[in-house]
Amino acid sequence: MSADSMRMAKNPPLTADQSVDVNNEGELYTGKPLAVLFSHSSRIRCFMDMLYPIGRDRSIYQLMKDYKKDYKKENKGIAWRKKLTRQGVKTGTLKIKFNNCVVFVLKQKRGRFFLCMKHAGIGNRINIDHFKKILGFGEIEPFNNDTYIQVQINKGVKTMGEINDINPSNKLIELLEQKDLCIIRHGLSTHNLGGGSHLYTDSSLTKKGMEEAEEVAGDIYGFLNNYNYILNGSPHILNNINTNLYVSELFRTQQTAMIFANICHVNSFEKIKFRSNAIFPIPLIVVPCNHEFSESHLESGSCYKNQSERANFTKSFWKKENLPEHRPDWIKKRTNVTFQSDENEAKSFFHLDTSLYSSDAQCENTVFFYMNKNLTPYTNDPPDTYTEMSIAAGYDFKKDEYINERSSYFLNHMKTNTPSLRSWGGRSLNKKRKTLRRTSKRLTQKRNRRTNKRRKTKRFTNKRRKNKRFTKRR
Repeated sequence: MSADSMRMAKNPPLTADQSVDVNNEGELYTGKPLAVLFSHSSRIRCFMDMLYPIGRDRSIYQLMKDYKKDYKKENKGIAWRKKLTRQGVKTGTLKIKFNNCVVFVLKQKRGRFFLCMKHAGIGNRINIDHFKKILGFGEIEPFNNDTYIQVQINKGVKTMGEINDINPSNKLIELLEQKDLCIIRHGLSTHNLGGGSHLYTDSSLTKKGMEEAEEVAGDIYGFLNNYNYILNGSPHILNNINTNLYVSELFRTQQTAMIFANICHVNSFEKIKFRSNAIFPIPLIVVPCNHEFSESHLESGSCYKNQSERANFTKSFWKKENLPEHRPDWIKKRTNVTFQSDENEAKSFFHLDTSLYSSDAQCENTVFFYMNKNLTPYTNDPPDTYTEMSIAAGYDFKKDEYINERSSYFLNHMKTNTPSLRSWGGRSLNKKRKTLRRTSKRLTQKRNRRTNKRRKTKRFTNKRRKNKRFTKRR
């Protein structure tokens, strides 16, 4: 029995009652404003643990884990690996993670909740066909990027850990009563490459990550432009019919938001949507409880732990990717930023709004609680200068590398502050981990009790060892 048939036996296919018709433009209209949250992979899986497809007793996150187990059972074997190799696909198990720049949309209409994978993102992870099988759709059931399925919103059992006295899903329901929700993962950044450059401070998108964001934004700009004007700093258009952009405190989500806003502005009719200028920039609203955390702690309640409770970075070396930029000169560079996708196209202006942000915010309320708060118009004086995005990131997108000043900062910190990496330089952490595993395995081999040295002689069975001793005596 195949993995798909086993899954169907456990979970009958969804029917038309669990999906919903859309308008002629392929969209479910609710008449609400849009809240766009640029987030991280771990955060999106926290979100998926709150969503239960109708007729299922397991969340989408749990269904993803079930799908991974079935996928491994079905696709193991030499023939399968040879087939994938011929197709140019890396062999191994499917990573049940979402691609870079994946886009999900969640809406409420007439008391029911509907979820859509608006874009699967860029990469070799979960695509629209995988997502269809994860949800339990039958082979003949239509399913695409415009399909909205009905879901229930409940407590995320799997990611709650030992936290049982809260129900964070209520905050999501309250948000959806006021706004439609769109969640987008950031593009490929330097820390996704496995290097050590992200360990001490915030990482930047790579050239490929910027291209990924531009490609996905170009595919879905029609959906985003269906909503009214984006919220910018102009007080006279501040109301509840605008699109708000929410980001984390890490710069890679802010960069992705800038690229999306600029592409949507360039592609909009007569460039009237998502427009901005130096006097009225587009605010990127930094919200708490949207921070990244180690995926290994996904099921230990980290989804609802405060940012101030993150591990001591001087002791927990492997978690330092979660540390936002803290140097005053770089914070200043990233407060007012410009981005231009093409030299011949319009330039977009952005202001980083931190009025809602606090590292001590109560994450038991989830990020959705802070996204539903009222915003105040941007009343400060227009900034004198704006920093171009590549300069604010300290990254040369043409050369696809950090500038000397920023790369030297990373390297110096790794050599001086971390003894375990002084001799390692800036090489891949994956290589370091593999080396440590080999070293650990070598040290645990059989050792001589008297000299405490590893045995170099070949080990024999008892029978062969007796024969060898008898030969020597003779």
